[in-house]
Amino acid sequence: MIPTALAHYAPSFATLKWNRVSGGLSGAMVFAGVDSSPRFALKFLPKSTANRAHLEAVHRAILAAQPTHLVPELISARSGVTLVELPAYYCEMTTWLPGEPNRDASELRQINACQALAKLHAVWRGFGSAVAPFPAVARRLRILREWRTNGKVHDTEGVRPAIDWAERTLLLYKGQPIDVHPCLCDVHGEHVLFQPFRTIVSGFIDFTAMKIDHPSVDLARYLGDTVGDDANAMQVGIKAYHEAGGTPTVTADLVAMLDRTGTIAAIAYWQLRRQADGTLPPAAEARLRRALARNATNRLSDVL
Repeated sequence: MIPTALAHYAPSFATLKWNRVSGGLSGAMVFAGVDSSPRFALKFLPKSTANRAHLEAVHRAILAAQPTHLVPELISARSGVTLVELPAYYCEMTTWLPGEPNRDASELRQINACQALAKLHAVWRGFGSAVAPFPAVARRLRILREWRTNGKVHDTEGVRPAIDWAERTLLLYKGQPIDVHPCLCDVHGEHVLFQPFRTIVSGFIDFTAMKIDHPSVDLARYLGDTVGDDANAMQVGIKAYHEAGGTPTVTADLVAMLDRTGTIAAIAYWQLRRQADGTLPPAAEARLRRALARNATNRLSDVL
């Protein structure tokens, strides 16, 4: 598979050693092109789950954001395209972003991460902004209704009251027109890299989940994953985001609503996947357990 992909790129890439470094819950495979250190990332996305038009839109957004130096550089194939089509996969190559993820980031790292998000959003506001009914709300409602109507999902973990609350809350926002533009949508702590032993953001990785949405979804996803229910830390992050030129319509109330309903929708989604597949991959099971723990410990449905 790797030789087939590398045949589309300049011959110098074939001289690197390609080591598998990670996968993804979508079935993607990532390899690092190494000489003395990692230099490039080669990613394979299965056609069974990937959509070409979506991936091309993601590439356009990445290219628009490259002047920020917060995204990897897309490497063009010899044909000039950045998305290579193979028999069973789409393939992309980027430069390797140095750095380390940090789920339990310090306050200064949190501030810098939120300011970096603001810089990305500023680019994408100019790249393709519009007004549309709240996409994240519609996605969450679809998941919750699928959970509710799927007779095979047994509520052994006692989340139905939280599902009911999340659905009632989201219905208050259903159809609300809101500013939208490209957003990362899955920017959890492991997708933000920091320079080793420093607080400076190296950049963001994994753009597969990008969607057109309101930028509050990115603040909710990142802060919810890294500071959880620390309301003061949430406020610090949102304040830093606005000070760096973030989208003005991002508010603390929206971030809190999306964080809490997103946690509950994640429970519903992974329970549905577990029911359909019989089991979950370890990384997915870990996400489900974290979401269940937040809901049980902090009673998210009682917060708003």
